[in-house]
Amino acid sequence: MHLHFAITLGGGEHAEKLLHAHNVLATSNLFAVATKAHVSRIDVSSSVLAVGLHQEPDLLDEAADWERHIFSLPYTVSRRDAEQHVLTQSEPGLLEVVVISPSFTMGPEDWGRSAPANKLVMKMSKPGFRITAPIGVGVLDVRDYAEGILRAVENGKPGQRYILNGHNITPDQLAAEVAKVENFAPPKWQFSLRSWMLYPILIILILLSKITGKPAKVTLSILEL
Repeated sequence: MHLHFAITLGGGEHAEKLLHAHNVLATSNLFAVATKAHVSRIDVSSSVLAVGLHQEPDLLDEAADWERHIFSLPYTVSRRDAEQHVLTQSEPGLLEVVVISPSFTMGPEDWGRSAPANKLVMKMSKPGFRITAPIGVGVLDVRDYAEGILRAVENGKPGQRYILNGHNITPDQLAAEVAKVENFAPPKWQFSLRSWMLYPILIILILLSKITGKPAKVTLSILEL
């Protein structure tokens, strides 16, 4: 079972090298070692983002057309490249591969609050949080993720990817659920972010990164969301 990956929302040479090394080369090396050791099967955890983005409020499945629904964020591309590498190398009777594609995963016992979804929920748990966006995401309980992995290991068909998702939800709905758990009324109004609002801010951040020589923490392709 291969679960390791690196994540960054940034772009540029530094980010792309980091993501390629941790997500693509690491997966490729594991595949090569497993092949040499005559391992019969590998289950690789990828990301639902590597399936693609839909610009309309509709669902995508495992057979989504990447060229039509591409998400060009370097992180996403690296996860896509990694899973495609092992899937194309998979051979029945030799080394078989199953890919698991979880959605926005959250859950308990993330003591370091390292999961991006948990960080968002922690921000939403404060009564003053009023930021939203006109998007929809799939969310997945980490315990369901673990069960899905076990089921994929036991029953997954070699050469296939499987989306693991719990509920499709908007930021407004997620904030309302968090408020209900925390026992406070959700805000009566929220500030809805739009890509045109964020574009000039990102341009400034990218220019500053070039001036300072430090990698940008976010790239323009995030606006494709």
